[in-house]
Amino acid sequence: AVAGATVIITPADATPTNNLILTKNIGGVPTQLTFSLSGSNLTLERGSSGAVILNSISVTVDAVSFKQDPADSVTTNFTLTTFQGGNPASQSFSTIKYLRK
Repeated sequence: AVAGATVIITPADATPTNNLILTKNIGGVPTQLTFSLSGSNLTLERGSSGAVILNSISVTVDAVSFKQDPADSVTTNFTLTTFQGGNPASQSFSTIKYLRK
């Protein structure tokens, strides 16, 4: 969803935040997309529609941060946790997506 975004609204600078708001043309219509952490769930809200949980019930999301980089890109960091045999198994991830202008 970040690929093809035309404007990053939040974060406005290099200060990490726990939500990402951007505008993307969907079907030729500029649409605001909001990614945010709600409890232990990562959610996506498209326009004025309600938020949709992106992770499954067996996976929790933690330590989400979004940071806009100077080169019109967004760095996303997050940790996923699940339980295997009653023991937690966690993995941290990081990704960078660039805006197409």
